[in-house]
Amino acid sequence: MCCHTALQIARVESLFLSKGCGGLAELMNAEDTARQQASVFSFFCSEQTGSRRPIRPFCPATCKCQEEASAEDRFCNQQRQTTIPCPGPKVENATVLGCQHALPDTSSPNGVYSCISNGYNRMHLYNRTDVAGVTWTLRFETESNLDWGAVFLGKLEGMSMLPKWTLHATLPGQEPRYSSFHFHSVAERHDSQKIAAGIWHPRSASGTDLDCATMGMFIDDNEYGFFSSGSGLCLEDNLNAVPCTGEPSQFFYFENKTIKHAASAGNCLSIKWGWGDWWLGWNACHGQSNQSEYLSGTQSWYLSGTELKMAHPKYGDRCVEEWFHPDHGTSYTLLSPCQRNVDRFQWFFGYPLPRHLQP
Repeated sequence: MCCHTALQIARVESLFLSKGCGGLAELMNAEDTARQQASVFSFFCSEQTGSRRPIRPFCPATCKCQEEASAEDRFCNQQRQTTIPCPGPKVENATVLGCQHALPDTSSPNGVYSCISNGYNRMHLYNRTDVAGVTWTLRFETESNLDWGAVFLGKLEGMSMLPKWTLHATLPGQEPRYSSFHFHSVAERHDSQKIAAGIWHPRSASGTDLDCATMGMFIDDNEYGFFSSGSGLCLEDNLNAVPCTGEPSQFFYFENKTIKHAASAGNCLSIKWGWGDWWLGWNACHGQSNQSEYLSGTQSWYLSGTELKMAHPKYGDRCVEEWFHPDHGTSYTLLSPCQRNVDRFQWFFGYPLPRHLQP
């Protein structure tokens, strides 16, 4: 018995020396049942015993500090989600199959997802509830956090134990831990919180364990959301700033560096000279303007903190301003010299609307 125990101790030591915090995942995988895995997890991570020190201070993600920490924990400080708006991705062409549990016929993961900044594993978390009440979640999973998708998805295709973006479904009233996984994409970059674009891999019997989807799910490189100003108004398709409603008329998207709107097909946000100022306006994308008052080459935009700016060297010191015309009773938008920390020059882009602006 003593020798067997010594061998176990040596194996544990070797795993943690070679794998770091990821060694716990391999120890748990060696157990046959979920109950045994939970016992191993508790042995190394729990703070409820005084006989040894838990590994929580050194492996907070592995010990699930983000999800399970409490105010009484000594070593595990719970991470807080931020309230900064962030844009949502759009899932297209996804076909899912019922696996682990049946899905309603009307359920679908396709559509634009809400974004929660720093929502999981220090990355954005995205979710969408469909017409059947099923909640679809896109999140970044890691081996060190003992996330099931990172550890197991794609294991028969050489993709186990790799950080991944995953898509899983939770039925109405179901606990998230019983969610079914359907798609995944290996994360090639960790320096950006943005979700992986392109074609995702389906969870399949040949790649993982079960057929839960078919090939075809796609996330484009666009970012979707609402532009809300520091004064609490929203940009509308006519490029005026009005009270926020969350209606499609206020829904924009970035395509590369251009800003577009579904109601202005084929056009990109640009600027137009008139009355001594540069006003925001729509102009045909990727071409010269047919109207001399538009300036060509001014269709690239970016957010610098809370400043919405044009990626054009001539206008590097200018930002989008929400300007109220007292005679018209309307808030227009124009490109003006930047004034930091002034509400009418601050813009936030994200989906959904910030809670305090939701109708």
